[in-house]
Amino acid sequence: MDSAGLPQKLSEVRMHDRLLAGGAASIAAVGKFFGWDGVLVISPDEFSADMLAKHGWTREKLTELAEGYEHVSRITPDNTSAVTRAIQLREIADNLEWEN
Repeated sequence: MDSAGLPQKLSEVRMHDRLLAGGAASIAAVGKFFGWDGVLVISPDEFSADMLAKHGWTREKLTELAEGYEHVSRITPDNTSAVTRAIQLREIADNLEWEN
């Protein structure tokens, strides 16, 4: 990590842990849930707080995952899917009506 506490290596981002934070059995299952296994990601409008909660996702977990993808994007600027995923996750986390 640098002096500002930002990860400088992909291993420091700990994406595996962030991806499985919702309780999915695999990274592939997370990708399928968010629509990352196809050409287009699922629109943030298609998610509800209820649906996300049933799959173990909270605003905090989504925000941490989005932050992870932002770090990945910064560390590997050619990874365009990281940017797309970060935007999708931020929109979901910020725009839903959460219970708490």
